Amino acid sequence: VGVAEVDLLRGAVRHFAAAMDVHGGGHARPALAHYLADTATTWLHAPGSERTHRQLATQSAHLVFVLARMHSDMGCHGIAQRYLGLALDLAHEAQDRVAWAITLRAMAAQALHLGHGRPALAYAHAAVDALPAQVTDAVRAFTLAQLAVAHAAAGDRGEAFDALRRAGEHERRAEAGDPFADYPSGALAFQQAEVHRALGDLPAAARALHRSTQERPAHDRRGLALTLARRAELLLRTGRIGEACEVWSRFLDCGGGLRSHSVVTATRTMRASLGPLSRHPSVRALLDREREGTGRS
Repeated sequence: VGVAEVDLLRGAVRHFAAAMDVHGGGHARPALAHYLADTATTWLHAPGSERTHRQLATQSAHLVFVLARMHSDMGCHGIAQRYLGLALDLAHEAQDRVAWAITLRAMAAQALHLGHGRPALAYAHAAVDALPAQVTDAVRAFTLAQLAVAHAAAGDRGEAFDALRRAGEHERRAEAGDPFADYPSGALAFQQAEVHRALGDLPAAARALHRSTQERPAHDRRGLALTLARRAELLLRTGRIGEACEVWSRFLDCGGGLRSHSVVTATRTMRASLGPLSRHPSVRALLDREREGTGRS
């Protein structure tokens, strides 16, 4: 094996990462698992130079990372955690500190999502500390933003805003790259919203989410749908029922056809939140539209 195989794995990373953004985590999971088990594993054990082997291990770590994200998006957090552990093993085998740090960052996000605040903060710190001195601004912003969210969840206001400020400085200098070297401004705005939300500033969180929806890449349907859902929740919590319904209507437009448990959960949250307000004309129209779209009686 050599350069050709490394390039093929790198192309597969781009393909499967884009497929998740466009179609959700329920799309192409078996195909990616088969590709890893058959093609990537075969090449990892084939004769080649040490440099080639490390590059193959890095791209394999990225593929496993994408597969972990797919399972997490479908609510399969135990399987996702095991795949993240495998991604760490491959990053270690590749001697790739950036892949190692990005995987730790994902473990921090998963821990926080599952309500484990202390491990989330430890993983987030470990991700930032693992980065080499020479790393892209996008990757440094990516890890610092998660550290900010973890600090906010722990109530550490000063630490959260300091990490967020540093993330913003690096994001402004970042250049576009592949899925593991790029950090879109829309994603950073979402993390800013998470910091404000955790610290109780819901209007600031809603503004950051609005900015995130405007700056999301066009292909990131899943990210846009979840951002719209989160913004609608915050608008409703601040009493802006009509605006919340407008945003949720956009969420239904964007989320249609996505194979994502996260999107399904957001839809259930919408129904539960709006149920007590069903006499409101905008709410009734939105719930009727969602019911007709899913065929529920």
